Amino acid sequence: MLPLVKEFKGLNDSSSRLLIIAEGFEKRSLAWINSLEEKKLFSDAIICKYAPIKESLYKEMLAAVKARTQEIPNIIKYNRFEPTLFEVEIRKKIWLLGNYEDIYIDITVMSKLLIMIIMNELRNVTSHVHFIYTEPVSWGPAKEKYDQAVKNRRQGSVIGLSSIGVGDIVRTPGLSSIVMQNNPAVLIAGLSFNEQIVRILVSEINPERLLLINQGCERDEWREKAILEIHQDIIDEYANQPEVVKKYNLKEYDKVFELLAETYKKYWLTNRIIVSPTGYKMHAISFALLKICCSDIHIEYPTPDSYLFEDYSSDEVLATYELFFMNYKDNLTGLVEEYELNG
Repeated sequence: MLPLVKEFKGLNDSSSRLLIIAEGFEKRSLAWINSLEEKKLFSDAIICKYAPIKESLYKEMLAAVKARTQEIPNIIKYNRFEPTLFEVEIRKKIWLLGNYEDIYIDITVMSKLLIMIIMNELRNVTSHVHFIYTEPVSWGPAKEKYDQAVKNRRQGSVIGLSSIGVGDIVRTPGLSSIVMQNNPAVLIAGLSFNEQIVRILVSEINPERLLLINQGCERDEWREKAILEIHQDIIDEYANQPEVVKKYNLKEYDKVFELLAETYKKYWLTNRIIVSPTGYKMHAISFALLKICCSDIHIEYPTPDSYLFEDYSSDEVLATYELFFMNYKDNLTGLVEEYELNG
């Protein structure tokens, strides 16, 4: 059974810990690391530094990590338009650094493809793996901003209120597959406030079947409806299907995985399965788990041209969550057996 997402209560009592964390432009990127005691808690650390360079709190992040790590932190550049270079470097670094009792990965401000790459490259470690996510009190855009964007929308124009445009669809060797390449595709993707992300996927792949995962948000239900509204044209194109859209809340990564596994088992013999982790960051964990369990799945990721820094999310933190996998490799093996994903 998949572990549940719980509130973070503190670090494991451990003889050796590795920290993997990313820089970010939000103050929330520092919330978890700064909440820990300022002592040498980690044996080693890897900081993922974004390229092309954008607005960030990198200096503050580096100082916070240095204060809590025994060795000098390892810095690896992640170019969101050329992610293969990072995949190669993180693979080398994980091999060189060796084994740890516990690995902590703060995914709070990580690119969703970055999360998937890291999870895939760790698939053979027997360490206990902890995913940390800090949830903000509120996300952008504000409802007033959304309403104004809809009001001003011109015929044929698109809305991008979390990020703008799509620079390219990227992929990496570790997350790719050519299996069933000539067969009709089933596309599974997440929804967001940038409708161009799913639009470019549908245009490029032209899937036979489409499954979209909406961001359930009990605190702000208007967001669910708004995200559906801006994707309605795409949803209507696949109205002949019984269900095009499913909805899951932030912490329901386990239910997302169950849906993905069920869909995979239904179509893997007849279709090429393509997934794109373009919704919640916590749901990217589900997509990565499925890819690790089913190597024939292919990952496509549309990279936004840029992000809207203003009002992206609040500085105030609602809660910090932890998802804990005891013996990561054994857990993955157990998932394959439990969900019968071995064909």
